[in-house]
Amino acid sequence: MLAASLRDPRDSDWPGLLALANRSVAHVPGAGTQEEWVENRRRLRRQDDDVRGFVLEEAGEIRGYVGIEPTPARRPGSWRVFLVCVCEDWSTVGAKLHDAATELLTNASASEAWLREYAEDVPYADFLATRGFRETQRFALPDGTEAIELTKPLA
Repeated sequence: MLAASLRDPRDSDWPGLLALANRSVAHVPGAGTQEEWVENRRRLRRQDDDVRGFVLEEAGEIRGYVGIEPTPARRPGSWRVFLVCVCEDWSTVGAKLHDAATELLTNASASEAWLREYAEDVPYADFLATRGFRETQRFALPDGTEAIELTKPLA
């Protein structure tokens, strides 16, 4: 992997982030497209100073996205995490994204990290398991697709 850098998303990045998000779940039956997810990230970044998200760029190409969002209604110190890259990049790009999320969460004094994902996205769940996340819940999405919640306690 060439030198990669994290930066704030630019307005011109959102179409590329949508394409990346769609490619990241292309192997998951029923995943559909990720327009709503991308629009939610974009909107929340504009509305809430605590919402943080960064593009991982390498040689001018968007290779990943990392984001954290506070969820105090869930539990004080709880933050939702978003890591997005294509399946074959979890060991490289994914590792960089996870390290960035860990640093962001540490700086935010987070006590818990959690995320939700399609249950059939086994490569992502396996990657997260190697990083200390554990499945805490299974549930059906409104369209009937099964999802999982993964949680990681933080020091």
